[in-house]
Amino acid sequence: RCCSSCKDWTLKIWDGTSGKLRQTLEGHGAAVNYCVFSKNNLLITSSNDKKVIIWDAISGAQRTTLKQDASWVLSCAIDST
Repeated sequence: RCCSSCKDWTLKIWDGTSGKLRQTLEGHGAAVNYCVFSKNNLLITSSNDKKVIIWDAISGAQRTTLKQDASWVLSCAIDST
């Protein structure tokens, strides 16, 4: 699977083999800048709405939202250890 982050505030989950759209996730309040999958079926995204959202990558449900006051969140990383 593959994830694309969009300026229309959504995330698109794609089938990496067929290229078909599997799911559209909504939850950010501004353009989404970055998305990354973790090994434990989570999807982590960052946005111009100053939030990092952790999603269940299978169901698409939001698990946790982290908000900062300073500025846009341009990227994020996962500690896989």
